[in-house]
Amino acid sequence: MNINNSIQSFEFEFMRVISSLAADTTEKIAFLEGHGEYNEYQVGDITRELGWYFQVDRGRIGDKPGVLDQYKAVIIAGPTVAFNEKDKFVLDQYIMQGGKVLWFIDMVNASLDSISDGGPMLALIRTLNIEDLLFRYGVRINPILVQDVQCNMIPVNVALAGNTPDFKPAPWLYSPLLAAPYPHPVTRNLNMIKTEFTGTLDTLAARKNIRKTVLLRSSDFSKQVAAPVMISLEEVRRTPKQQEFTDRFLPIAVLLEGSFESAFRNRSVASCSLTGWFL
Repeated sequence: MNINNSIQSFEFEFMRVISSLAADTTEKIAFLEGHGEYNEYQVGDITRELGWYFQVDRGRIGDKPGVLDQYKAVIIAGPTVAFNEKDKFVLDQYIMQGGKVLWFIDMVNASLDSISDGGPMLALIRTLNIEDLLFRYGVRINPILVQDVQCNMIPVNVALAGNTPDFKPAPWLYSPLLAAPYPHPVTRNLNMIKTEFTGTLDTLAARKNIRKTVLLRSSDFSKQVAAPVMISLEEVRRTPKQQEFTDRFLPIAVLLEGSFESAFRNRSVASCSLTGWFL
Protein backbone atom coordinates (compact mmCIF):
# COMPACT_ATOMS: atom_id res chain seq x y z
CA MET A 1 0.00 0.00 0.00
CA ASN A 2 2.80 2.44 0.88
CA ILE A 3 4.60 1.59 -2.38
CA ASN A 4 1.42 2.21 -4.39
CA ASN A 5 0.85 5.53 -2.62
CA SER A 6 4.45 6.58 -3.31
CA ILE A 7 4.11 5.72 -7.00
CA GLN A 8 0.83 7.64 -7.26
CA SER A 9 2.37 10.67 -5.51
CA PHE A 10 5.35 10.59 -7.88
CA GLU A 11 3.07 10.35 -10.90
CA PHE A 12 0.98 13.27 -9.65
CA GLU A 13 4.03 15.50 -9.06
CA PHE A 14 5.56 14.51 -12.41
CA MET A 15 2.38 15.25 -14.37
CA ARG A 16 1.90 18.51 -12.48
CA VAL A 17 5.31 19.76 -13.60
CA ILE A 18 4.72 18.64 -17.19
CA SER A 19 1.30 20.28 -17.38
CA SER A 20 2.62 23.57 -15.94
CA LEU A 21 5.43 23.65 -18.51
CA ALA A 22 3.18 22.72 -21.42
CA ALA A 23 0.50 25.34 -20.78
CA ASP A 24 0.36 28.01 -23.49
CA THR A 25 -1.34 30.58 -21.29
CA THR A 26 -1.70 31.05 -17.55
CA GLU A 27 -5.18 31.80 -16.27
CA LYS A 28 -5.56 34.12 -13.29
CA ILE A 29 -7.47 33.57 -10.05
CA ALA A 30 -7.79 35.87 -7.06
CA PHE A 31 -8.26 35.73 -3.30
CA LEU A 32 -10.51 38.58 -2.23
CA GLU A 33 -9.53 40.90 0.62
CA GLY A 34 -11.27 43.69 2.49
CA HIS A 35 -13.83 41.67 4.46
CA GLY A 36 -11.61 40.06 7.08
CA GLU A 37 -10.71 37.08 4.88
CA TYR A 38 -7.78 34.77 5.62
CA ASN A 39 -4.46 36.51 5.00
CA GLU A 40 -1.74 35.34 2.63
CA TYR A 41 0.04 33.35 5.36
CA GLN A 42 -3.11 31.48 6.37
CA VAL A 43 -3.67 30.34 2.77
CA GLY A 44 0.01 30.00 1.92
CA ASP A 45 -0.06 26.25 1.24
CA ILE A 46 -3.01 26.31 -1.12
CA THR A 47 -1.65 29.42 -2.84
CA ARG A 48 1.62 27.60 -3.60
CA GLU A 49 -0.27 24.61 -5.00
CA LEU A 50 -2.51 26.80 -7.15
CA GLY A 51 0.59 28.63 -8.34
CA TRP A 52 1.55 25.57 -10.39
CA TYR A 53 -1.43 26.17 -12.66
CA PHE A 54 -2.58 29.76 -12.19
CA GLN A 55 -1.37 33.27 -11.56
CA VAL A 56 -2.67 33.87 -8.04
CA ASP A 57 -3.48 37.47 -7.06
CA ARG A 58 -4.91 39.09 -3.94
CA GLY A 59 -6.87 42.31 -3.71
CA ARG A 60 -9.96 44.30 -2.81
CA ILE A 61 -12.96 44.80 -5.04
CA GLY A 62 -12.88 48.52 -4.29
CA ASP A 63 -16.40 49.20 -5.63
CA LYS A 64 -15.01 48.90 -9.18
CA PRO A 65 -17.38 47.20 -11.67
CA GLY A 66 -15.52 44.81 -13.97
CA VAL A 67 -12.43 44.56 -11.77
CA LEU A 68 -12.95 40.79 -11.45
CA ASP A 69 -13.61 40.07 -15.12
CA GLN A 70 -9.97 39.18 -15.79
CA TYR A 71 -10.09 36.24 -13.37
CA LYS A 72 -11.04 32.66 -14.15
CA ALA A 73 -12.26 32.24 -10.57
CA VAL A 74 -12.48 34.22 -7.34
CA ILE A 75 -11.98 32.76 -3.85
CA ILE A 76 -13.69 34.24 -0.80
CA ALA A 77 -12.02 32.50 2.15
CA GLY A 78 -13.33 33.03 5.66
CA PRO A 79 -14.74 36.58 5.64
CA THR A 80 -15.56 38.07 9.04
CA VAL A 81 -16.66 41.59 8.05
CA ALA A 82 -19.98 42.40 6.35
CA PHE A 83 -19.93 43.10 2.60
CA ASN A 84 -21.20 46.47 1.42
CA GLU A 85 -23.77 46.71 -1.37
CA LYS A 86 -21.29 48.01 -3.93
CA ASP A 87 -18.94 45.04 -3.49
CA LYS A 88 -21.93 42.69 -3.63
CA PHE A 89 -23.04 44.26 -6.91
CA VAL A 90 -19.56 43.78 -8.44
CA LEU A 91 -19.55 40.13 -7.36
CA ASP A 92 -23.06 39.59 -8.68
CA GLN A 93 -22.23 41.05 -12.08
CA TYR A 94 -19.04 39.00 -12.27
CA ILE A 95 -21.12 35.87 -11.72
CA MET A 96 -23.71 37.02 -14.27
CA GLN A 97 -20.90 37.22 -16.84
CA GLY A 98 -19.95 33.59 -16.19
CA GLY A 99 -17.50 34.09 -13.34
CA LYS A 100 -16.86 31.28 -10.87
CA VAL A 101 -16.77 31.92 -7.12
CA LEU A 102 -15.62 29.63 -4.34
CA TRP A 103 -17.26 30.64 -1.06
CA PHE A 104 -15.71 29.39 2.20
CA ILE A 105 -18.14 30.85 4.72
CA ASP A 106 -18.55 30.43 8.48
CA MET A 107 -21.87 31.75 9.74
CA VAL A 108 -20.94 31.08 13.39
CA ASN A 109 -18.01 32.78 15.09
CA ALA A 110 -16.17 29.88 16.76
CA SER A 111 -12.48 29.00 17.07
CA LEU A 112 -10.52 26.28 18.83
CA ASP A 113 -7.93 28.89 19.81
CA SER A 114 -10.58 30.70 21.85
CA ILE A 115 -10.98 27.73 24.21
CA SER A 116 -7.41 26.41 24.20
CA ASP A 117 -6.77 27.87 27.68
CA GLY A 118 -9.61 25.78 29.10
CA GLY A 119 -12.21 28.51 29.41
CA PRO A 120 -15.61 28.53 27.67
CA MET A 121 -16.49 30.45 24.50
CA LEU A 122 -19.80 31.92 23.40
CA ALA A 123 -20.20 31.10 19.69
CA LEU A 124 -22.31 33.81 18.07
CA ILE A 125 -24.02 34.14 14.70
CA ARG A 126 -21.93 36.10 12.20
CA THR A 127 -23.72 38.52 9.84
CA LEU A 128 -21.88 38.99 6.55
CA ASN A 129 -24.62 40.65 4.44
CA ILE A 130 -24.22 38.10 1.64
CA GLU A 131 -27.10 35.89 2.73
CA ASP A 132 -29.41 37.48 0.15
CA LEU A 133 -26.91 36.84 -2.65
CA LEU A 134 -26.52 33.18 -1.79
CA PHE A 135 -30.26 32.74 -1.32
CA ARG A 136 -30.89 34.18 -4.77
CA TYR A 137 -28.33 31.79 -6.27
CA GLY A 138 -30.04 28.82 -4.62
CA VAL A 139 -28.36 28.06 -1.30
CA ARG A 140 -28.91 28.96 2.35
CA ILE A 141 -26.12 28.74 4.94
CA ASN A 142 -27.52 27.80 8.32
CA PRO A 143 -26.22 29.50 11.51
CA ILE A 144 -25.59 26.21 13.27
CA LEU A 145 -22.62 24.03 14.21
CA VAL A 146 -22.33 20.33 13.43
CA GLN A 147 -21.32 17.73 15.99
CA ASP A 148 -20.39 14.34 14.56
CA VAL A 149 -19.45 11.03 16.17
CA GLN A 150 -17.13 10.57 13.17
CA CYS A 151 -14.70 13.27 14.26
CA ASN A 152 -11.06 14.27 14.67
CA MET A 153 -9.01 13.74 17.82
CA ILE A 154 -7.45 16.70 19.67
CA PRO A 155 -4.93 16.73 22.56
CA VAL A 156 -6.60 17.50 25.89
CA ASN A 157 -5.01 17.93 29.32
CA VAL A 158 -6.51 15.21 31.52
CA ALA A 159 -4.39 15.95 34.62
CA LEU A 160 -6.03 17.28 37.75
CA ALA A 161 -5.58 20.95 38.62
CA GLY A 162 -2.13 21.62 40.07
CA ASN A 163 -0.56 18.46 38.61
CA THR A 164 1.86 18.17 35.71
CA PRO A 165 -0.04 18.52 32.39
CA ASP A 166 -0.90 15.18 30.81
CA PHE A 167 -2.19 15.53 27.26
CA LYS A 168 -4.19 12.68 25.76
CA PRO A 169 -6.01 12.48 22.41
CA ALA A 170 -9.76 12.80 22.76
CA PRO A 171 -12.59 12.90 20.20
CA TRP A 172 -13.75 16.44 19.46
CA LEU A 173 -17.33 16.35 18.19
CA TYR A 174 -17.05 19.86 16.72
CA SER A 175 -14.37 18.60 14.29
CA PRO A 176 -16.31 16.36 11.86
CA LEU A 177 -14.48 14.15 9.39
CA LEU A 178 -16.42 14.63 6.16
CA ALA A 179 -16.82 12.24 3.27
CA ALA A 180 -17.81 12.63 -0.37
CA PRO A 181 -21.12 10.85 -1.09
CA TYR A 182 -20.61 10.51 -4.85
CA PRO A 183 -17.62 9.85 -7.17
CA HIS A 184 -17.53 13.45 -8.41
CA PRO A 185 -14.41 14.82 -10.22
CA VAL A 186 -13.97 17.48 -7.50
CA THR A 187 -13.78 14.93 -4.68
CA ARG A 188 -12.56 11.79 -6.45
CA ASN A 189 -9.86 9.87 -4.51
CA LEU A 190 -10.08 12.19 -1.51
CA ASN A 191 -9.73 10.74 1.98
CA MET A 192 -11.77 12.03 4.90
CA ILE A 193 -11.73 15.85 5.17
CA LYS A 194 -11.02 17.31 8.62
CA THR A 195 -13.07 20.36 9.57
CA GLU A 196 -13.64 22.50 12.64
CA PHE A 197 -16.85 24.27 13.66
CA THR A 198 -18.53 23.68 10.35
CA GLY A 199 -22.14 24.47 9.47
CA THR A 200 -24.69 23.09 7.02
CA LEU A 201 -26.22 24.19 3.73
CA ASP A 202 -29.76 23.96 2.39
CA THR A 203 -30.35 23.98 -1.35
CA LEU A 204 -33.54 25.64 -2.51
CA ALA A 205 -35.91 23.51 -4.57
CA ALA A 206 -37.50 26.68 -6.00
CA ARG A 207 -34.34 27.33 -8.07
CA LYS A 208 -35.38 25.01 -10.90
CA ASN A 209 -32.60 25.84 -13.36
CA ILE A 210 -29.76 24.98 -10.98
CA ARG A 211 -28.15 21.56 -10.67
CA LYS A 212 -27.16 20.83 -7.07
CA THR A 213 -24.43 18.33 -6.13
CA VAL A 214 -23.42 17.61 -2.55
CA LEU A 215 -19.62 17.37 -2.45
CA LEU A 216 -19.09 16.74 1.27
CA ARG A 217 -21.44 15.61 4.01
CA SER A 218 -21.45 14.51 7.64
CA SER A 219 -21.82 10.90 8.79
CA ASP A 220 -25.09 9.21 9.68
CA PHE A 221 -24.50 9.98 13.37
CA SER A 222 -24.40 13.76 13.51
CA LYS A 223 -26.18 16.55 15.35
CA GLN A 224 -26.98 20.22 14.72
CA VAL A 225 -26.30 22.76 17.47
CA ALA A 226 -27.99 26.14 17.01
CA ALA A 227 -26.04 29.34 17.74
CA PRO A 228 -25.56 31.18 19.98
CA VAL A 229 -24.08 28.36 22.07
CA MET A 230 -21.51 28.06 24.86
CA ILE A 231 -18.60 25.75 23.96
CA SER A 232 -15.91 24.37 26.26
CA LEU A 233 -13.19 21.71 26.12
CA GLU A 234 -14.97 20.10 29.06
CA GLU A 235 -17.30 18.58 26.47
CA VAL A 236 -14.67 15.95 25.60
CA ARG A 237 -15.35 14.34 28.98
CA ARG A 238 -18.96 13.63 28.04
CA THR A 239 -19.91 10.38 26.34
CA PRO A 240 -22.07 11.02 23.25
CA LYS A 241 -25.60 9.65 23.56
CA GLN A 242 -26.68 7.81 20.43
CA GLN A 243 -30.27 9.05 20.65
CA GLU A 244 -29.02 12.66 20.32
CA PHE A 245 -27.10 12.07 17.08
CA THR A 246 -29.98 11.39 14.71
CA ASP A 247 -29.15 13.82 11.87
CA ARG A 248 -27.89 11.83 8.88
CA PHE A 249 -25.65 12.97 6.04
CA LEU A 250 -25.91 16.73 6.52
CA PRO A 251 -24.72 18.65 3.42
CA ILE A 252 -21.59 20.68 4.19
CA ALA A 253 -20.20 21.53 0.73
CA VAL A 254 -22.36 21.94 -2.38
CA LEU A 255 -21.67 22.59 -6.05
CA LEU A 256 -24.31 24.62 -7.90
CA GLU A 257 -24.39 24.78 -11.69
CA GLY A 258 -26.89 26.21 -14.12
CA SER A 259 -28.67 29.44 -14.99
CA PHE A 260 -28.47 31.83 -12.02
CA GLU A 261 -30.68 34.84 -11.42
CA SER A 262 -29.07 38.14 -10.50
CA ALA A 263 -29.65 39.42 -6.98
CA PHE A 264 -29.84 42.88 -8.58
CA ARG A 265 -32.23 41.88 -11.36
CA ASN A 266 -34.24 45.11 -11.12
CA ARG A 267 -31.12 47.15 -11.89
CA SER A 268 -29.11 44.89 -14.20
CA VAL A 269 -29.16 41.93 -16.58
CA ALA A 270 -31.48 39.29 -15.12
CA SER A 271 -29.54 36.09 -15.61
CA CYS A 272 -26.97 34.17 -17.61
CA SER A 273 -25.46 30.72 -17.83
CA LEU A 274 -22.66 30.11 -15.34
CA THR A 275 -21.13 27.80 -12.78
CA GLY A 276 -20.80 28.72 -9.11
CA TRP A 277 -19.20 26.86 -6.18
CA PHE A 278 -20.63 27.33 -2.72
CA LEU A 279 -18.71 25.80 0.20
